Amino acid sequence: MSLSEYKLVGTVPPTYCSDPMETMEVWAVDSVGKTHIAAQFKIKYVDTVYCCNSDEWRLSKQFGTNFDSCECMEVYNGKLYAGTANNAGLTGYATVWSYDDYTDVWTKLQTIGNCHTVESAKVYDSKIYFGTGDTVGYASIVSYSPTAGWNLHKIYASPITRINALETYDGNLYIGNYSTTQNVATVDKFDGTTFITSTQVPIDFLGCKCLKADANYLYAGFWNSANLTTVAKFSTAAGVWSYAGNNAFATAPTVRSLEIHDGKLYAGLGSNDGDAELWMLNPTTNLWEKIHDFGTGFYRVESLKSLGTKLYIGLGNTTGCGRVYSWNGTSIVLEHQFNPTTIEQVECLQTYNSRLYAGLGRDSNSSAVWMLDT
Repeated sequence: MSLSEYKLVGTVPPTYCSDPMETMEVWAVDSVGKTHIAAQFKIKYVDTVYCCNSDEWRLSKQFGTNFDSCECMEVYNGKLYAGTANNAGLTGYATVWSYDDYTDVWTKLQTIGNCHTVESAKVYDSKIYFGTGDTVGYASIVSYSPTAGWNLHKIYASPITRINALETYDGNLYIGNYSTTQNVATVDKFDGTTFITSTQVPIDFLGCKCLKADANYLYAGFWNSANLTTVAKFSTAAGVWSYAGNNAFATAPTVRSLEIHDGKLYAGLGSNDGDAELWMLNPTTNLWEKIHDFGTGFYRVESLKSLGTKLYIGLGNTTGCGRVYSWNGTSIVLEHQFNPTTIEQVECLQTYNSRLYAGLGRDSNSSAVWMLDT
C-alpha cells in the first residue's frame, strides 16, 4: 500500500525503540476506517532525517494478565477466531475470542471449562471446532455456531491430555491428540456424529503435533519419547497410514508444523537449541530436502502459513526467538522480530481477508495477536 491511498490523521510518539535515535511514526486511515502505520522515520536531530522504513506490522490484540499464549486461529463466518492459554496451569484462561476486521473489535466469547489451553481450531460442517487440554481430563472437542451455540462432543480419558491438531479431509474432521503414555495417542475421525479411532501410524508415538490435508492425503507429524519423529500420510482409498516421502526425520527433532505451499508439502521441525529447520517434500523425487537450518539460538519452527508467493515461518521457544521469516522459493528472509524481551514464540499463523496474523506467546502474560498488512 502507498501513502497516497490514505488520508493523514497525525503522529504518535514511539512506544519502543531499539536504538538511541528518536522515532516519529506517521499513522493513516484506509478506506474502511482502519488505522495503520504508513511510514516510520528515525531522526538524530530535529531537522535531519537519517532513514525511513515502512513497517506494516501492528498489534491487533493484547489479551492481558494470565493469558500466556495465543495457540490457534481460524476463520469462520467472516471473523477471525483465536484460542488462548495459560501455561502455568491456571484455569479460566482457555478462552475463545473473535475478531471483526471491519469494526476492528475483539470479543471474548467463551472460556472452556477448567481447561488450560484452547490448542487447535478448525471449521467443519458449518461449525467451528476447538481442541482443548493440557492435563488429564481436560482434553476435549467442543464446537460453536451462531444457531447451535456451544456444544461439548467428547472428553478424552487418561492418558490423553491435549488435542494438538484438527484438520478436515474427505468430508470428515480429523483429531490429533497427545498422550503421556507411549503408543496410546491416536488420530481420530469424526463424521459429525461418531468418533472413530484411525488405523495405527507407522511408529510408536506419544502424540500427533500437526495435521495438514490436500486433495489426496491427510498428512500428520508424529513424535515419541525416543526422539523418533516422522511425517505420515493417510488416504481414504488406501485405508492405512504410510510414510510421506523417505522418512528422513527418523532421528530428527519433532515435526511441529505442516503446510502446503506452491503445491509442495513443507515441514517445520524443532525441539532444542539449534534444532529449528524447514524441510520440503520434493514431489518429483518423493524425498525430503532441507530448505533451511536456522542455526544456534533457534529452537522450533512452530508455525507455517502460505500466503501469495511466500511461505511464512513462525519461530520460537525462548527469549528472542519470536520471529517471522518467509520463504519465496529461493531465499529465507526475516520479516519481523517481535519484542525480544517479552515474546518467545510465534505459536500460530493465519490468513484473514488477505492479511497475515501471528498468534504470540509462551511467556507469562504475553498472549497477543499481531497483523501484517500485506
